Amino acid sequence: MYSKLIMVLATAILFILASQTSAQKTNSAQSIMAAFTTDSTITFTGTEILGFDRNSASGYFTNSVSSGPVISCSGNAANCDPSNQPSLFPPVPSEDALMRTTRANACVFLEGGQLQADSYTQSVSGDGLNGKGVWRFEWTYSITPIDVDDFPNPVAARTGWYVISSETDVQKADINGFIAALSGISSKQWARKYSFSLLDQEGFNRVTDVVLTVSGTGGTTSYPTVTTLRSNHPGALPGDTGAVDFLYVANGGTTGNSWVLPASTLPGGTGLEGRYILNSDSFLGNDNGGSDGEALSIAEFSFPQMQLEAGVNTLRLTGTVKGNGMLASTAFTVTYNIDVLANCKREWPD
Repeated sequence: MYSKLIMVLATAILFILASQTSAQKTNSAQSIMAAFTTDSTITFTGTEILGFDRNSASGYFTNSVSSGPVISCSGNAANCDPSNQPSLFPPVPSEDALMRTTRANACVFLEGGQLQADSYTQSVSGDGLNGKGVWRFEWTYSITPIDVDDFPNPVAARTGWYVISSETDVQKADINGFIAALSGISSKQWARKYSFSLLDQEGFNRVTDVVLTVSGTGGTTSYPTVTTLRSNHPGALPGDTGAVDFLYVANGGTTGNSWVLPASTLPGGTGLEGRYILNSDSFLGNDNGGSDGEALSIAEFSFPQMQLEAGVNTLRLTGTVKGNGMLASTAFTVTYNIDVLANCKREWPD
């Protein structure tokens, strides 16, 4: 009897110890983002390289529901009876649709003229009031030029365009950007601890083997490079000289326990400001990048005077972020398209 009691107690103790060990386990994860800062739509004038700022140009349009909903239902007569119809609301206007329309008007913004409107549809589906039947509501949205004093239609030439550089080579442009990697841990000591540090234990850059591949109708060419680390200047706040600030959302993949990382920073998320991520975790020592700013770092890349061709040029950036602590090294691949406008007129106002 006593031996059985001892066995039960021993089993209970082992269970408690195992539970404590599990509770104290440190979980970690890392994600990677590569961002191109060169505009995705550019043109060459023969003496200048111009970039198209779609964000500012999109302000010349409204984007809202213009009609609907068109209602349909899939199910039997009872479940699709009007008395079973739910109340569904239109989705927010599509930012992607607005940017597509803005891009479609790029030549108008470049040369001056009448902006063109566009439309698209979005839908929402849901169950009937009795939980049965599939109801679908579809709305039409209109993207329409505003035509007010600050945003006139027709627009003047070069509206939304700006000079990237004054170059006489009509087919070359600098391709620039940066790489960031968010590391996170969850442990008994810290519910969440984050860092954008890019130094390994020996003080070397963890971003290695970076290669840019440019593909177009003329073929594919690869260019290796070495990135340059830039950290937040100690004590620098947003807007200060030497401050490092960026919107972070992973597009180069994740490794480890991804639930450790903020959900909105995972692939497909809306993103968070890097500084906010550090300043809102459980570790005060990395606020604003820490005392030396190194916890808020990026690895910058630059490919000067890259040969581009008219049309869509597909850029493919590959590389590796070496492991940090318990995490293995992670390879990444990010693609980016640069559209070189070639069919707009080359006549510029004095």
